[in-house]
Amino acid sequence: MNLSLIRRNLLLWSVSSLKLPLLFYIRPRVVQYDEQVCRIQVKLNRRSRNHVGSMYFGALAMGAELSIAAAAVFQIFATRKKVEFIFKSFKCDFLKRADADVIFVSELNEHVEALVQRAIRGQGQRVEETFTGYAVTVKNPQEKIMLYQLTLSMKLRSS
Repeated sequence: MNLSLIRRNLLLWSVSSLKLPLLFYIRPRVVQYDEQVCRIQVKLNRRSRNHVGSMYFGALAMGAELSIAAAAVFQIFATRKKVEFIFKSFKCDFLKRADADVIFVSELNEHVEALVQRAIRGQGQRVEETFTGYAVTVKNPQEKIMLYQLTLSMKLRSS
């Protein structure tokens, strides 16, 4: 893991521990982050497993959300502006059971970062955009187990 990923994980864990303790509880990890792609890993363990041994819906939803939200958090942190965001809608299709650690992939980082910039330029006007992603297991990274679509809404907070 390079230093950039270590910093990103520390930021993610500190923000989630203060603002989203349920997210902190499952301890997701940024395993790849660059201009295009964000990959978040959620381990299948006692905290994330359901009664049939696969990943619990709530853990899957948090991983999907985070694969898109991470780009927003990192961009907002870099700009040092007070931009608030929330997810307005969430749609997902489950294709297979998540019976191993899951990697959530969003290949739209540049679009999320552009949305943050639009929110800053919007001077308090709410902006939103819909983003897509998918999930795979570490056992079979070629086979998608989940497709998801989230609408991210954000605005610059007034001082």
